[in-house]
Amino acid sequence: MQNLMCQIEVAKDIAQVERLLECESVEKKIRQAFELEQTVFYACFDEVPIGLAFVGFNNFHPYWARPFVYVADAQRRKGVGSMLYRRLLVEPLPNNVLGFQFGADVQHTGLRAFIESVGFKRRLNCYSMMFDCDQMQKPDYSVLEENGFYLCDFEKALELSLDTNAFLINAYTRDHYWSTPVSNDSALWAQQLSQFDPKFSFVIHDGKAIRSCITSCVTSSILNIWWLYSDDKVNDCLQTILLSHLAKCALLKKITLADIEIDSTKTNFDQLYQSIPTKKIDIWQVYQHAFI
Repeated sequence: MQNLMCQIEVAKDIAQVERLLECESVEKKIRQAFELEQTVFYACFDEVPIGLAFVGFNNFHPYWARPFVYVADAQRRKGVGSMLYRRLLVEPLPNNVLGFQFGADVQHTGLRAFIESVGFKRRLNCYSMMFDCDQMQKPDYSVLEENGFYLCDFEKALELSLDTNAFLINAYTRDHYWSTPVSNDSALWAQQLSQFDPKFSFVIHDGKAIRSCITSCVTSSILNIWWLYSDDKVNDCLQTILLSHLAKCALLKKITLADIEIDSTKTNFDQLYQSIPTKKIDIWQVYQHAFI
């Protein structure tokens, strides 16, 4: 299909792109972008807006910009989305922004080559997966006994004076060594950590320190698995045991569906990935300025 030759302009106000806001989720994002005084671009063909784009940010990862691109249904697969992405990528970013977070669409177009051509390199792939808890393999607790490890939930960890928050913050910062860390005493950490359900979050410990940890909560009858980390000195299989144990506990509460994100750059990715009975997979990526 031949690409459309359209113009990319800056929207002065929301009225210029109003015909593209029929989708409620798109309208919400665009209205918020204008309220935050972010630059919104739109693609125009025969003086009719057919697509729009802007760069969004979030508090917890303020150094990752997330491009948002929307193209009217009738004008898709005509190169309009790629043109809008290209316009976003050459726009100067704030000094604290290290790179872009993309969805799976970066894999299916010539966009990846363009991203790299303007000075970005891929930093990570993150696999977002949904799976059935009853298809998860049973946990092999014998590994814990052999190594003098114990498994407990967050409430018991608190009784044992095991600092789950410190472990999670340190592990997250370690695994995101390439990005600007959020200060340990930031209110953003408290906000993130408060969202875990202690009954669906577990640790493996040796009686003195946490060796591996998994956090999750239940939303709309789905088990949302947030973070899964291990001490870098322990066996990678501990994460698989925690994931299997969590799935087992979810089933006891009649929760059958779970989702998880796994960074494929981690050393234990293959083992953990193979243990999950995948139902659906999406991939998002972070591209970073090559000079960082």
